[in-house]
Amino acid sequence: MKNMILLLALCFVLVSWNDKVATDAPQRISVVNESVWEIKAIYISQTDKEEWQENLLKDETLSAGGGAIIAKVTCGTYDIKIVDMDDHVCIIKKTNLCDNKNIITITDNSIANCLNN
Repeated sequence: MKNMILLLALCFVLVSWNDKVATDAPQRISVVNESVWEIKAIYISQTDKEEWQENLLKDETLSAGGGAIIAKVTCGTYDIKIVDMDDHVCIIKKTNLCDNKNIITITDNSIANCLNN
């Protein structure tokens, strides 16, 4: 009986550790641009930190009206900085990057207040 309890405890620890490793590992996310703006850069930063990671688009652009890319990020809540071809900047605050089936959709409504200026 003592061995069974020890075995169950060990299994619980291993499952918990495996779940932690899985959530810390970079996940594939899709970024889809359904807006009318062509996007040249997308940066992420831990929420309210202003320490932007490298451009998720690398040397690519995200075409207006349906362009998409695949990026790898560690799941969590981030601020997203979007830069269009005219260097207008839009920051979308507190976005959970792996929450919505690992898809980030940029729409006219989500960035209109920023990029219209």
